[in-house]
Amino acid sequence: MKEKIDIYSFIYNYKDTKYVKALFASFKKDMRITKNYKIDTLRDWFVEWIRYNNDMAKEFVRQLDEEVGILPSTIVEVGKGRLDTIAPKLEENGYNMTVISPYASTFENQISKIEGTLDYSTKEGVIITPKKFILLNRLKTRALMTTLPADERDINTLLGIANDGYDVIFGAYNDIDGANYQENIERLKKLREFIQSQSQLNIKEYNNNLGTQNYSAIRIRTR
Repeated sequence: MKEKIDIYSFIYNYKDTKYVKALFASFKKDMRITKNYKIDTLRDWFVEWIRYNNDMAKEFVRQLDEEVGILPSTIVEVGKGRLDTIAPKLEENGYNMTVISPYASTFENQISKIEGTLDYSTKEGVIITPKKFILLNRLKTRALMTTLPADERDINTLLGIANDGYDVIFGAYNDIDGANYQENIERLKKLREFIQSQSQLNIKEYNNNLGTQNYSAIRIRTR
């Protein structure tokens, strides 16, 4: 089911939340805006950036859907909210999706979601919710993913979980003229180098340029 959203209304309702503030900070960084503007001042530009990224996300999903071996059929997306998720787009393409995120409340009810954070500090995948802990192995999936930029804690947690027999996918879609592009490409490079140093892990990579846009992904699997 397609998720219809009025981005202007969403930003108005959520502009004081950690989620929209983090997204706005990513927008300013990508656009190389250094002055301390408030959201209302740059609202139209911010909304246009979100729409542009959503269009890239659709193309990203289309490309990964056609790339054999990158995406499994059932996936957990980690750490995203309603404006930067690709989970609904993957569901439209027939994938079974669940979102684990502290921003899960920003989604409507058409997607499976768990409000909380993923943790691996005990060497076992655990979802920490406001009310309880849930073992990751209770979910019917052996694959997790996120797209960059992402919280470093989520990235490190996913790397730990990869060593526990889960497939992990890191992806990125960027306009190559934006500041986020180079940072995300460098982060993927460092992830690739780390993964290649781990003898128990192997990797499948995807990278493609389309005009001024870049689409990249790596899938980690245990040998």
